[in-house]
Amino acid sequence: MELQFDKKGNIVRLKDMCEHVIGSGVLYYEEYLGGRLYALTAAHNLYEDGDLFGVLRKSIYVEVYSYTHQCYEPITIRNLSDSVACSPKKDADFAIIVLNKVDVDSINPNLSTIQIVNNCAETKSMLLLGFPKANNHKEVLSSNVTRIEERIGEQQFLLNMEQGIANFYVEGYSGGGIFVENEANENVLLGLFVRVQANEERGHLGYGQYLKGINTILEDKRLPTIHFGYFGVNGLTHNKLSNLCSKSKKNLGPDFGIDVKTSIQPYLDAVCRNDSFLKVFTESLEKWFRDIHFYGNESTSPTGLLETEFMEIKDHISHIISCLELQLPCEIDFSKCSSLINNFMSKVKSLMNSIYGQLRELHGESCRQDKESLNAYLSRLYTLERYCDGFSYAIRSTNYLFTNTPIAIIEGEAGCGKSYILGHLSDSLIKSHTPVVFLLGRDFDQKESIECNFKKLIGINCDLDVFLNNCNCIGIERNQRFMILIDAINETEGRHYWKNNLRAFVDLIKRYPAVGLILSIRSTYIKDEIPDNFTKDDSIHLIHHGGLRGNEEEAIHKFCNYYKIAAPTLPLLNPEYSNPLMLHISCEVAQKEGHGRFIMAHTGASSLFDAYRKVYDSKFDDKNDIYDGKHIVSKSIKAIAKEFVDIGADRISFDHCDRLLSEKVGVKYPTLLKDLITSCILSKDYVPGEEVEYIRFTYQRLSDYFMAEALINDCPNRDEIIEQFADAEFKKRLYKNTNISGIIEQFAILLPEKYNLDFWEVINLSEVDYLYKSGAEILLESLAWRSKEHIDVDKIVKYLKTENFSHFEYLNTLILLAPIPGHPFNSNRWHNTMKQMDLPHREQVLQRFLLDYSDVDNNYSCPHIDRLIEWAWRLGVSAEVDDEVARLTGQLMAWFLCSTKNALRDRTTKAMVNLLQGHVLSLISILKSFEGIDDPYILERLYAVAYGCILRTPNVSDKRLIGEYVYHYVFVDSNLPKHLLTRDYMCNH
Repeated sequence: MELQFDKKGNIVRLKDMCEHVIGSGVLYYEEYLGGRLYALTAAHNLYEDGDLFGVLRKSIYVEVYSYTHQCYEPITIRNLSDSVACSPKKDADFAIIVLNKVDVDSINPNLSTIQIVNNCAETKSMLLLGFPKANNHKEVLSSNVTRIEERIGEQQFLLNMEQGIANFYVEGYSGGGIFVENEANENVLLGLFVRVQANEERGHLGYGQYLKGINTILEDKRLPTIHFGYFGVNGLTHNKLSNLCSKSKKNLGPDFGIDVKTSIQPYLDAVCRNDSFLKVFTESLEKWFRDIHFYGNESTSPTGLLETEFMEIKDHISHIISCLELQLPCEIDFSKCSSLINNFMSKVKSLMNSIYGQLRELHGESCRQDKESLNAYLSRLYTLERYCDGFSYAIRSTNYLFTNTPIAIIEGEAGCGKSYILGHLSDSLIKSHTPVVFLLGRDFDQKESIECNFKKLIGINCDLDVFLNNCNCIGIERNQRFMILIDAINETEGRHYWKNNLRAFVDLIKRYPAVGLILSIRSTYIKDEIPDNFTKDDSIHLIHHGGLRGNEEEAIHKFCNYYKIAAPTLPLLNPEYSNPLMLHISCEVAQKEGHGRFIMAHTGASSLFDAYRKVYDSKFDDKNDIYDGKHIVSKSIKAIAKEFVDIGADRISFDHCDRLLSEKVGVKYPTLLKDLITSCILSKDYVPGEEVEYIRFTYQRLSDYFMAEALINDCPNRDEIIEQFADAEFKKRLYKNTNISGIIEQFAILLPEKYNLDFWEVINLSEVDYLYKSGAEILLESLAWRSKEHIDVDKIVKYLKTENFSHFEYLNTLILLAPIPGHPFNSNRWHNTMKQMDLPHREQVLQRFLLDYSDVDNNYSCPHIDRLIEWAWRLGVSAEVDDEVARLTGQLMAWFLCSTKNALRDRTTKAMVNLLQGHVLSLISILKSFEGIDDPYILERLYAVAYGCILRTPNVSDKRLIGEYVYHYVFVDSNLPKHLLTRDYMCNH
């Protein structure tokens, strides 16, 4: 066997403090270990009495080879008990010495990465590396050994040693690595050498120690576990699959550095059955058990008997769950637990109905005590009902159905990030040494079967059935599925390829429970590429991906880090930022235009999208010399948008678009359409039921904007635009467009910026068919995209007063704009509106709004209130923002403190402290703005925030400023409130 790594660098020598060699070890390092590095060795080496495991050595030397000094240099481990995770058992004889990576790097900074496996199929020939006495422990010696088929339990295996070898010569090999070679000639660590024993029939037999149980002792010590690899056959090696995934991911285009955990990630984890799934599985069930408790002891009452029975059922469920088989290929079965809960629920419902009947028969004051008793019983029954419903929710939260039937299809609109989810999933699986195949739909040949495509793309020479069986064996051995990921199956050339082939492929996958399959497809292609009734199959999960909803803040900062631009210092609450394309455009414009700061929508859509065209003109100049200086992207966009307007649609056929670009832009650009598609400016698409392939703008908002712009480009001034919109032919041309609703939304932005007109001044919405939003909704949404210089407050307010719309949507828009300094609809407007209301009227409006517009909604999008709190609670936010942003944001959040939802009130209080602790002047300004407020809840929490800021700020002068304000306003001016808790907060200042 030929070693593929440097044996001197990775094999270490262990010595006691008298510098006697006590054994060997193997260095293991992966990036996820951070500043740690592991030395793996036999446990008995670390005990003074050897495999009696009685007395652990106090200190040892770990010697690492230095190429600089051409010798072994020691790292002293002075308190061995603090630096070792050990299994002191003869049949599980392994230990991990935790080293500081800095110490090892100072001696040898270029360690090789070693893969560790639990099994190596039929391989018998192996190589033992260590420091035996045969060469006086001076150098690493390699010895060929042969594995004998017998295994001692599941922990160790027998080895035939070289002929003539004796105990004397083997001494020092203990803890040395036993390496095997896979089909790709890669060396992997199978185990550690632990001892040799004489055998009359076979001579000297060695004992190899598998490392299967090593992660258990690492977990007990709360140390990062080892990522085991696999000994693949038929070419399924870790390095080969890693290279295949890297190639596929590279072909996706630029990596924006996003590794944001989206709302669909738990489902994907469940399909993979990885560690993240097992963690969620455990936590979901533990929470249910932890939340169950009853107050009082009523064991003899009807409800008390049921409560006692429920606790017995709970214990029974606990036993069933503890016996669940979580090892592949077993499915997770909750049917017994659900049956117990359902039967119990029937008894609860029956008793409830009985009590309801008794209550209906009780009349008059004389029955008051009986009614109270029965209502008390009902209250306890409601609690039991809640616990039963909670169990159903808990098992759903484990996502066990996804792990039992591991076939999923991710669908979503173009540009929502489906490809990057699969790309990063493949990355994370590869880093944890979990086997995964990542392929792109565009690479499949429509003329070949799926089996032939797999052979060609993966590079295997066996049947697909044999390949999947090998994958299944690896998955079962690792208890993590062998994942097959295929991105964008809609990009395979030839329509209906997957519709014709997918059913048979999925049926084949289903035969192998340790193999999982995840596909991605654009939503518009589902009817054309997914077999009929396929998505109704309970064993196949269709997952909708809505972009970065709920994780916008994290995504924004990761995008900015990737593009090396400053992150925004405002909370970006515009829902459009959940679209990766929007983030990409904003960051790329900021980077290329030299601003160096994230471009925000409220600075004006026109300036943002105009800069977008310039940036891509420049990128195409760099892409190909024939585009240089031709403004090729701007010309292409203008030509396509005008054609869309002329035909009244937002897409044209592929051939039509190709001819159009040749006619309007030039025939000398034969690859222009392809380049526009690969740059994500345009996308190919199908219309269900039609055979023609279409071209459209990838980002729908850009498409609407460019079409709206094309309609008014020929009008140089306000008078002409008014005249044009009054023209019957123009209106006919405009209103026939299938995307008229989106175009009018863009007019709401463009008309004020270019002509100082609002859309309702030139468009009669009653004449427009297929308008999905009211005029008020269009206006309110446009405010987030208009620069503040082009907002006429009086005109807008006057228009809104004439419209019939939800005032909650108006308040929601004010929250979106609240933190923007100088904006006419920032939190000053909210604050003035609320202060003008008396308490009863304000409560009627605000309580319902806070109830309906906070917490994550059913689409997993995060409402503005929760996004704002999340932003204010972010670590370090106080140091990033200026006083005015802090004041505007804090002023708005103070109104949330009146909520009857305790969780919202508490989260807001803590977030305000986190935000305002570095902005004392902003805090005092907020306190002043709420002087005389008639809501005791707000006043109490505001002074709790002030008290929190005093505790958190290290600046003594800032503490004094807050204290002086409170002293003068409350005590000098005699504004001491009646509320005792508020008084307490005030007095603590």
